Amino acid sequence: MLIGNKDISKMLNDPLHAQVFNEIINASFNQGFTIKDDDFNLFFSTHPGLVRKRNEDRLALSIINFSNKEYYFCALLCDGVGGSEFGDIAASLAISTILTKLSYSYNRGSLGDQLTQVVQESDKLIREVLSGRGATTLSLFLASSSGETIALNIGDSRVYSWQPSLKKLNQISIDDTLENELAHLKIKDMSALKEMKLGGTLSQALGEKNRSEFDLNFNFHNKDNFPEGFILASDGAWKESEEVFLKIIKNSPPNEVARRVVISSNWLGGGDNSSVIAVPSLATLQQKIEDIKDSYFYNTISLWCGDCKTKFALTSQEMNVQFKKNNYKKSSKKISSGDLKKKENEKKEKEKEDIIIEEFHLKSDTKPE
Repeated sequence: MLIGNKDISKMLNDPLHAQVFNEIINASFNQGFTIKDDDFNLFFSTHPGLVRKRNEDRLALSIINFSNKEYYFCALLCDGVGGSEFGDIAASLAISTILTKLSYSYNRGSLGDQLTQVVQESDKLIREVLSGRGATTLSLFLASSSGETIALNIGDSRVYSWQPSLKKLNQISIDDTLENELAHLKIKDMSALKEMKLGGTLSQALGEKNRSEFDLNFNFHNKDNFPEGFILASDGAWKESEEVFLKIIKNSPPNEVARRVVISSNWLGGGDNSSVIAVPSLATLQQKIEDIKDSYFYNTISLWCGDCKTKFALTSQEMNVQFKKNNYKKSSKKISSGDLKKKENEKKEKEKEDIIIEEFHLKSDTKPE
């Protein structure tokens, strides 16, 4: 991926990070898609809408397996800030950085401490790579095999607690907008914002220029907020009509929620990119992961992104990385990444690193209309 004469993949200095980034940035987001993985009981959908020329939303779900047989489940939704030149790249960098950093950090403090560090690193990297020309929101849900659960939101995408069995949906996150900042300060007169046409302006996003990563404000939401499931939604999914958004989620079969919300956003005008991740039952998902985790490679990242599921396997602690994708037809393809560069004074023979690609093609509906 080139910006000017800069190759982003080479700037990442980590083969795993570079491959995860390439997987996300090259997925078919501009076409729009709906994925239903009934096996894992998770569903997601995205569409560029009817006005925007490209989709700057990026979403991914991941299971990160560690060598000690512990794991993380992570869902991320990033909405590239409209008006920024490279919002889609900022969103892809945010997701790839967070997943890669998490894959190296299990059991090093609480999830809140880990997320604070990796999100700050992501924010810093986006700014360094894009020089303020791209920013993104972040909605994230993270659960560990030890039972810890945490959610985080930066920007105006949203995190919801979802109880399909009770037809309940509660917004857990608070939008990072100037209105909410003023409300927090108990300033009731918002007329100045309206006069200056700053209504809905974000108070923070990842990758913004002229500030430090340490200026980010973090509001975490713990396990008690999610008794059943959760939904992550970009602002394009709910802002056309929050009433319609809520009614669709409360009255749709769980496996139809993501698709119906995105379609309805287009029916109501499609003024923005819209994306939804819907996980109706965390207990069901966790049981599925427990049932199959012993058959997984350890030190791996399994990634749902676009219309396929990809597995990235770390083969050693020295950052030798093997990337795997399996398709349902069990076909595979080897791609050589070329000779690894070594110092001139090293006597070892140059080794070739293979990237074995196998794709799990997921059940995809037709594109949302």
